[in-house]
Amino acid sequence: MKAPLLLLLVTGLLLLPLGLKSQGPTYQCQEDQNTLIRDEFSSFTQNRSGHLWLGASEEIWAFDGAKLHPRVGSEDSLLRACSALFTDHEDQIWAGFANGAIARTNKAGLLVAWMPEEGWPQARITAFAEDKDGRIWIGTYGEGVYCYTQNRLYQFGREDGMQSSDIYALVSDATGNVWAGTDAGVHQLSWTGSTKNINVFDSDNGLPDNIVTSILPRQNGELWLGTYEGGVIRAINDGKTLHFTQVPNWSGGSISSISEVDDRKLWVGTKNKGVRIYDISANSWLPAEATRKLPQRIIKLFCDQEGLLWILSRDHGLCRVQTRLAIWDHMPISPQALTIDRHDELWIGSTDGLSKISTKNPQLEKIQLGRKLNIISLYCDQYDRIWVGTFGEGLYLYYPQENRLEIVDEEAGITNGSILAISGRNDTLWLATLGGVFYTTLQKSIDPKRKIFKQPVGSNGLGTDFLYSVYPDSRGRIWFGTDGHGISCLYPNGHFIKFEESSEGTPLRSVYGIAEDALGRIWISADEQNIFIIDNDSLSPPPFEMTFNPNEIPNLSTEGQGNIAIAHRRGLAIFDVRSEELIDYHHLSETFTFQPVLNADFLAPEGQLWVAGTEELILYDAFQKTYRQQPSVSITELGVNLEAFDFNNQSTLSAEENNLVFYYAGVWLSDPEEVLFQYRLKGFDQNWITTRDQQAVYSNLPSGDYVFEVRATQNNTFRTGFSTATYAFRIEKPIYLQAWFILCSLLALMLISRQLLRRRELRLQKEALLLKDKVESQYETLKSQINPHFLFNSFNTLVTLIEEKPNSAVTYVEKLADFYRSILQYREQDTVSIEEEIRIVKDYHFLLCQRYEDNLQLEIAELPKEAHLPPLVLQMLVENAVKHNVISSYRPLEIKIYQQGQYIVIENKIQAKINNMPSTGFGLQNIKNRYALVSPLQVRLERTEEVYKVAVPYLSGNNHLIAN
Repeated sequence: MKAPLLLLLVTGLLLLPLGLKSQGPTYQCQEDQNTLIRDEFSSFTQNRSGHLWLGASEEIWAFDGAKLHPRVGSEDSLLRACSALFTDHEDQIWAGFANGAIARTNKAGLLVAWMPEEGWPQARITAFAEDKDGRIWIGTYGEGVYCYTQNRLYQFGREDGMQSSDIYALVSDATGNVWAGTDAGVHQLSWTGSTKNINVFDSDNGLPDNIVTSILPRQNGELWLGTYEGGVIRAINDGKTLHFTQVPNWSGGSISSISEVDDRKLWVGTKNKGVRIYDISANSWLPAEATRKLPQRIIKLFCDQEGLLWILSRDHGLCRVQTRLAIWDHMPISPQALTIDRHDELWIGSTDGLSKISTKNPQLEKIQLGRKLNIISLYCDQYDRIWVGTFGEGLYLYYPQENRLEIVDEEAGITNGSILAISGRNDTLWLATLGGVFYTTLQKSIDPKRKIFKQPVGSNGLGTDFLYSVYPDSRGRIWFGTDGHGISCLYPNGHFIKFEESSEGTPLRSVYGIAEDALGRIWISADEQNIFIIDNDSLSPPPFEMTFNPNEIPNLSTEGQGNIAIAHRRGLAIFDVRSEELIDYHHLSETFTFQPVLNADFLAPEGQLWVAGTEELILYDAFQKTYRQQPSVSITELGVNLEAFDFNNQSTLSAEENNLVFYYAGVWLSDPEEVLFQYRLKGFDQNWITTRDQQAVYSNLPSGDYVFEVRATQNNTFRTGFSTATYAFRIEKPIYLQAWFILCSLLALMLISRQLLRRRELRLQKEALLLKDKVESQYETLKSQINPHFLFNSFNTLVTLIEEKPNSAVTYVEKLADFYRSILQYREQDTVSIEEEIRIVKDYHFLLCQRYEDNLQLEIAELPKEAHLPPLVLQMLVENAVKHNVISSYRPLEIKIYQQGQYIVIENKIQAKINNMPSTGFGLQNIKNRYALVSPLQVRLERTEEVYKVAVPYLSGNNHLIAN
């Protein structure tokens, strides 16, 4: 391919076409964090934990994707105005400052002043580098280069052969050479024993511009130079000299930084004209419009461990660019099918017909076909013909060079006009239709009116003529996705095999999409949101979990490295078949939604994958470089008893230091909101604990040996072998558990235990006896009070009855005698059953009715049969209600007895007598005193203007409170 596909689409979609709005590469500027950083950024780097370190005028920060963390103490006033940052092979961060000061991180991860014996430079630090022998090189603006080796700081200056003391860039290449960019060309620096070596390459050696502002070394030994006026220069080192080639067509002005994310492209930052992208293989620049939305005043570019490009700029601060993805939304058409011809022209089928993006006419061009077609499938064969499949209107053959469209009519052998999928491999073309599967052998000359299409022998065994997809794989097999009958495969020997159930027994019905990965496995997208893998003729689910929206059918395709791309409504997920890691790219557009079109994708020869959505296109560029695919997890802090603990240097805690809080981080700069953690404390936790919190709390840990482990994921799936941060520690035993202390304690106890035990037993026996006597005495006294109290009230009632109803007095006396006999029988018992107590109450009610007739009413609800009460409690409460209330034909008195929770309630309306006799309170107080001895619950009184209630708790037979 002469012209890269990225250049093709960016050029075609970014200019003017039909109101097409482009977003290009996905990026996000960290606006919230930028407000915290005063003045300008200066530089940045990244450590092993994944944190980005940012240098600013007043502070140095570590960025975890969501929050900035200051890394220099406020008391260190000399470490201000950071001008350079660097990470060495030991994961130490070096920081240089405008005043010549230098700092590096300690074990706690904080920057502290680093003072060599020779002292700091007196000029601004501009860059750091490290060679293969671990020597640290320091570039300055005004004092040349310093090299720290063997605990000494040596200067490379003009007296040593440097042509300039102003260093703009300093790097170490793959062979260990150190290169310095100056305003007097490129300098190669090295040591031979104790001898300094300096080689200068400038305009005398063919360098187009002596002011070299940026250097990018590559693995093949090349150097890419950014200059002040000469643009980008390629330098090849043959071991003796540098050979320079100036990249043509540069119009970006002065270059501030160069970076690469993949081997095929350079990202070039300029001081005033934004970011430019250079395609190395095509030797051409993408148009400036491709990155026109990115910041313009670039300070530094940096590619991180995840393959993200970070931009430091003066106009937008810190910005993140997802270079793998380019997105174009709000298209004037809704793509339904994609293909690319031999001239790198992108063809798009839609409900509006056929369109294309051409390198000759860089805009979205609608093809005039002479009729309106609803195109749902496209295929470009080796003869550069476009096969066009429609919905209900048949198959067409389009000749781009002639702009001629021919219909492939029924005489060609196709019996259905809905062509859902077209695919091919080598010289065979396959069609999936709503009337079965058809194939033909491609030839240079085709007569569409002859019968050229056939159906494979045995295709009637597919079970249906409704086919959604057809896919020729790399082994010569043809796969067919059916409607309701699973997936079938036609082997090269003509044998058919069908899959309608997974190895776990999950039924496979409709199959919508088919793809093949780099390991030769077949992936299918099926109904009910299922994805399956066919490997060695076995159908099974994939080794990951994905959650789809209801009724969503994900689209499957293969990207340039043979990994599986899964397009769904949250974005695009890539499953790396070699590492078995799933990376999910969310938030692809401003609305954070994407609606993939089924089977509307195309893998270009250069490895770029195109995926169509409703009014959208996604370009995914599979990198050849390997980047980290999971969050980088680390333990950041340990709190012991609410105080900071130096866990980097200590691993033993005392018995009292057993309240721990572990703080950890999982840095995933691509999408920090998706990070999920698992942690466990080996020796305490049985299983992993899953959370999105970034701390784990353990209280009152017993003594012993422990290992705290934490791991993180960005796709909600944890696997054995994940990178795990650990901290092993020991909590010592308390003194009272030490062997010597236990032995001494046992000896002391043996000497005094017999005397203390004897004295204790005697004391407890005496206390128990006294308590028993006291309780029995109190309870007998209370019981003895029952008879006089009841007898007094009974005689008062009898007197009244003799005066008002003499004829009933004799009957009353007989009943009274029987009633009193019952009282004498029960008063000696501690408790009586509820049935016995109710029987006494009913007998008492009968006696009262001799006087009050129907004017005294007693309503008893259903009560718990297992309940017991102290004797005569309810009788006394009924008696008090009669005593203190008016009872007449005009004002009858109703008394209710019912259960309420753990209580028996006696309720009556308040009908106070005008001349009510004063109450002694003896009866109620007697009840309270008795309950105080047998129940922890108290007697409750409730009095309103109309009702008077007394609630007494009921007991079990052994005097214990009955619980509900």
